[in-house]
Amino acid sequence: GAGSLIRNTTGESNTAIGNGAMEFGVTGFYNTAVGDDALQNAVGGTGSVAVGYFALAGPTGAMYNRLTAVGTEALRNNATEGVLNTAVGYR
Repeated sequence: GAGSLIRNTTGESNTAIGNGAMEFGVTGFYNTAVGDDALQNAVGGTGSVAVGYFALAGPTGAMYNRLTAVGTEALRNNATEGVLNTAVGYR
């Protein structure tokens, strides 16, 4: 989608499907974002999965490692760092 992985510079093996998906993903590895604005603001991190509109969108500059968010806005307002969290459902 438009703007997905647009700022990626050194990240590898990431998948982003949807407008703005992983838009700020600069250095992340092995992340998957499916849905408009999924994993939008995470600048780095490894092995996270976000499925749904604004899933795991978080604050700008977030670093997520091995998080799973499935559903509209699941883990959307997660802190700037997180490890091994899982959320399923709306918000």
